[in-house]
Amino acid sequence: MSTGAWAIPYNNPMAIIQPNPDNWQGLVGDDRGRLKFSSMPFGVRAGVINLYNGYFKKGNNTLKGIFEVYAPSGHGGNNPLTYANTVGQKIGVDINKQLDFWSYGKALSRAIIQVETGSDISNADFESGWQKAYFTLTGSYDGGELSEVGNEPE
Repeated sequence: MSTGAWAIPYNNPMAIIQPNPDNWQGLVGDDRGRLKFSSMPFGVRAGVINLYNGYFKKGNNTLKGIFEVYAPSGHGGNNPLTYANTVGQKIGVDINKQLDFWSYGKALSRAIIQVETGSDISNADFESGWQKAYFTLTGSYDGGELSEVGNEPE
């Protein structure tokens, strides 16, 4: 099964694979490590947080470096250099440029979704997932602080 064939039905548009899944919000199961989410926004949320924590927070902030780990050679038909170049063209950056997550994370996440699914998801699902991830990572929403910080809305 190609990525696009399972990423959309599993509500996992960034195609997160974890043999021992983290306790993600909205996680409803997995199929040999392919995570399944209750809704597309929860899948986007997990993908964005995974991108931040698993790569940028650890200093892996070039497209070349990210996709050597995100889509390694030998895992299916992955070609990390082709993946990095495709995403670089989509977001308009060189694959060796050091990126700041808060400047490029949103465009990068959307480009990953387009590559992984072979298409895209709705703007509403993407924005909802991005806002959930942003809130989790910062305690605010993209575009302003919350008047009351409490539990993240569903």
